[in-house]
Amino acid sequence: MNKSSAVVLCGLVASGSAWAYQRGAVRSHYADESVGYSLDTPKFPAPGERQVVLAVFSGQPEAGFGSNMTVINQAVSTTRKAYRDVTLASFQKLGLKVNEDRDVTVSGRDAIRLDYEGKTNARDLRFLSLAVIEKDRVLLFTCTATVDAFPKIAAEFRSSLDSVRLREGPRP
Repeated sequence: MNKSSAVVLCGLVASGSAWAYQRGAVRSHYADESVGYSLDTPKFPAPGERQVVLAVFSGQPEAGFGSNMTVINQAVSTTRKAYRDVTLASFQKLGLKVNEDRDVTVSGRDAIRLDYEGKTNARDLRFLSLAVIEKDRVLLFTCTATVDAFPKIAAEFRSSLDSVRLREGPRP
């Protein structure tokens, strides 16, 4: 796994806008109850990239930044330990402070939960992320807010990450 794919700085807000990139010939269903709509995503051709942004959920900008959540598929075969080592080395190189680093399990799969913060693109940001390690990929869910806005959205971020479930059996 290359170092740039290990560090993706992203996040979520309960109501806001969504952007999704659907991979392959599978249709997904998206619903936003707060606004009152749902849709089936378009089917796009499968890309050949190793890292694909699957979805971005963004809240209203506050002081020029919208808290957000990003879901990324990283096509890489790795272990939890190797993924953690590369990620933490990248964080250190970028000057990011790790507040929490712990092993968790999601749908029976090894995962890592990280809480980290630091200056990115001249903004003080705080992140909560969940990296779920599978045989041939890592699903990375990352929530991002400014350090000032984080306390207001932290419970929503944690709730969203706690809700992640992976389907059993083969993927389409």
